[in-house]
Amino acid sequence: MMPPAELRRPDPATYQAMVDWLESELDRDAPPYTPAPGLHRLNRTEYANSIQDLLDLPIDPAKYLPSDDSTSGFDNIAGALGISSTLVEAYVTAAQKISRLALGEPEDPTLVVYRAREDTSQDYQVEGLPFGTRGGLLVEHLFPSDGDYTVTVTPIFGDNMTPIGFGSVPCEQIEFLLDDQRLALMDWNGGGRAPRTECPGGR
Repeated sequence: MMPPAELRRPDPATYQAMVDWLESELDRDAPPYTPAPGLHRLNRTEYANSIQDLLDLPIDPAKYLPSDDSTSGFDNIAGALGISSTLVEAYVTAAQKISRLALGEPEDPTLVVYRAREDTSQDYQVEGLPFGTRGGLLVEHLFPSDGDYTVTVTPIFGDNMTPIGFGSVPCEQIEFLLDDQRLALMDWNGGGRAPRTECPGGR
């Protein structure tokens, strides 16, 4: 923006006013640029959220689907979510397994083992368990269908530093809960390093 030779150069405020006017005029007549988002598949997290919303069924997507590729730390960008025949097969297999879970179809009996970490103290209340309890184990388990389930408890042995662990002291009580509802409250009649003891009022 060069002024005529006989005129002085405009001051900065005049320049800025001219720029603002040009921008407003161009923006007023320019059509909005809002391209439609590209089609892309759901990533694992989105897939699990969709299953939760549609079927009210919480799942761990890592058990059914491989990890997603990411771009700049994001795994929900269309360009990064490629697809292959192997991935399609994984999604189909996941849909078959999840649909059976949703319908509650009987499955062959399976054994699932949950272990308390060796460094987990049994002397204090475990977060998520009822107040007034000491130690224990809190797990999230999905029961695939109605039926009879067997729960087996193995004593937690102490070590050289703390030889008293759960199962070492007779007449302790063990409480079983499902969905925060008590199923049973039983006396533990010894086990581990302690001899079996008949507790008064045992159940």
